[in-house]
Formats: sequence, C-alpha cells, structure tokens
Amino acid sequence: MLRLSRDPNARFWFLISLATAGYVLFIVAMLVATAVHSTPGDLLSALQSREIQHSIYLSLLTCSLTALLSLLTAVPIGYLLARRKFFGKALVESILDIPIVLPPMVIGLCLLILFQTRMGGFVDSVIPFTYTVFGVVLAQFVIGVAFAIRTM
Repeated sequence: MLRLSRDPNARFWFLISLATAGYVLFIVAMLVATAVHSTPGDLLSALQSREIQHSIYLSLLTCSLTALLSLLTAVPIGYLLARRKFFGKALVESILDIPIVLPPMVIGLCLLILFQTRMGGFVDSVIPFTYTVFGVVLAQFVIGVAFAIRTM
C-alpha cells in the first residue's frame, strides 16, 4: 500500500504562516485606513505648513547624520566581532544588544539621566545634548548603531 508522507512540521508552518498573514493584513489595514481617512488635499495642505516642513527637514537631517555616524561606528565594531575572538566577547555582544531590546522611550530617559550626572553634565555643558538636535541624533544613534552592528 502506498502511503503519502506528510511533513511532520506542516502544522507548525501553517500556524507561522497564519500569524504572518495576520500581521501583514494588520499593517495593510492601517495604511488603507489612513489613506481612506485623508484626502490628497489634506496631504497637500499639511505639506504646505511651516511646522510640517520643519519636521520633515529635521527628520531628514537627524536620520542622515545618525546613519552616517552609525556606519562609521558599526563597521569597525562589526568587523572586530566577526573576525576576532577575545575574552568577554559574549558580554560585549550582549551589552551592544541592549539598545535593541529597550523601548526608545527608555533609551531617551536613560540619556536624560546620564546627562544629569556630574560627568554627563560636564559633557552637556561643552556640547549641549539635552533637548537639542544633537540629543535627537544621539538617541537615534544609540539604537541605530546597535542594529547596524548586528547587520555587519
């Protein structure tokens, strides 16, 4: 008697596929709801606002600086981690992963606390980070460089 073999993991892959489809549909639903709720006129009106233009400019500036600084930092660190074995490497890798698992709000709060210390206050007096564009770049950098190191 010929028996058809069945993948023992078929149920697992079906559930994973179902979860993936559900998440993709959720993202599509958010985009569709936003598109239906807004008109092209609303978008044009918003883009003509000085505040929105400044926000877009600031976002492009900080993200560009963050990407550049992240690359300049992550490439050598990623190269070191990929090519060398050294004492404490697992600990270093774990510490470098911390910004990936912490929510961005917590990273920002930790930076604010850091700049309230004596050493942080001194650094902040030389290069003002607290509530400045430099601070935004620093907060994005902390998270961005962690992801960049992981992709190296």
